[in-house]
Amino acid sequence: MKQSQSQSQWKRWVIACMLLLTATGHAAAVEFDGSTITGCTFTSSDKTYNCPSSSYTSAAADIITIADGYSVVGNLNQGASARLLGNASLTGDLTVTGAVTMGVEAEIDGNLTSDDGTVTLDSYARVTKDLYAGTTVTSADHAYVGGKVTALETVTMAASSHVVGNVTGTTVKMAANGIIGGDVTATTVSLAANGTIGGAVTGTTVSLAANATVKGPITATGTLSLAAGATVEAAADATTIDIAAGGCVEGDANGTTVTLAAGAGVGGNVEADTTVTLAQGASVGGTVKAGTTFTMTDDSTVGGQVTFPTVGGPTYEVNGYGLVDAAATSCLGDVSQTIMKRQWRQTFMR
Repeated sequence: MKQSQSQSQWKRWVIACMLLLTATGHAAAVEFDGSTITGCTFTSSDKTYNCPSSSYTSAAADIITIADGYSVVGNLNQGASARLLGNASLTGDLTVTGAVTMGVEAEIDGNLTSDDGTVTLDSYARVTKDLYAGTTVTSADHAYVGGKVTALETVTMAASSHVVGNVTGTTVKMAANGIIGGDVTATTVSLAANGTIGGAVTGTTVSLAANATVKGPITATGTLSLAAGATVEAAADATTIDIAAGGCVEGDANGTTVTLAAGAGVGGNVEADTTVTLAQGASVGGTVKAGTTFTMTDDSTVGGQVTFPTVGGPTYEVNGYGLVDAAATSCLGDVSQTIMKRQWRQTFMR
C-alpha cells in the first residue's frame, strides 16, 4: 500500500513538472526564411521582414535564424541564440543570451549583445555599432565592427579585420593587417604583422610583430616586445622592454630592463631600474638613466647625458656632448656623434 502511494505521488510530481515546463515555454525555432512570423510583415519581392517592437516579441528560449539573403528590420531583443546566414541582414539591435554566428557578408546595422555566449563572425561580416560577448569573440578575415568590442574572455580577429572603437578582453589578438582604431585593454595583447592600434594599450604582456604600429602609449606590467620594424608612436612603460632590429619607440621608454637590438631606437629618454643595453647601431634621442648596468656597443648613439651611478659619478656626457636634439621624436633622427668602443672606455672607465 505504501509503495502504491509512493508511486502515485511520484507520477503526480512528474506530471506537475511537465505542466510547468509547458507553461514556461520551450526552445522554438524562429526562422526568417519566408515563413510567417507573428508580429512581422513580410515583403517577398525583397525578402524583407518588418518587425515593429510594439507588435513583435520573441521568447527567451527562441533560436533565431535569418536565412541566406533575407533581411529583418526591427530589434530582436530576446532569444537563446541567433544565426545570420550568408548575406543575411538585421537593421536593429540583436540581444540574446547564448551564441551568435554571422555568415559571410552578414550584417547587423546596430548593436550585437550575447550575454553569456560566444560571437563568431565569418569573412566580411559586419556589425556597425558595439559588440558584447559574455565569453569570446572570434572573426574570420575582413570582419568589421563599427563600435567597440567587449568580451569577458578572448577576442581573436583574423587578417584584415577592422574594429573602429576600443577592444577589451582577457586576451586580444589581431592578425596581420588588422586595425583597431581605439584603445586596447587586456592581460595579453598581440598585434600581428602590419597591424595597427590607433589608441593606447594597457596589459601585462604586449607583443608587436614585424611592422606593426601602436599610435598611443603602451603600459605593460610584464613584457613589451617589438619585432623588426614595429613602432610605438608614443611612450612605452613596461617591466621588460625588448626592441628588435629596426623597432622604434618614438617617445620615452621606461622599465626595469630596456634592451635595444642592432638598429633599434628610442626617440625620447630611456630609464631603467637596472639595465640598459644598446646593441650595434642602436640609438637614443634623449638621455639614458640606468640603475645598475649600462652597455653600449659599436656605432650606437645617445643624444643626451647618461646617468650611470655605479661608474663613480651621477652623470656623464657622451663624447663631450650634452642634449644634442631635445626635440627628437624619430628613432632614425640624427641624435649624436657615434661612440666607438675605444672612446667609450676613455669616457666611462677613467
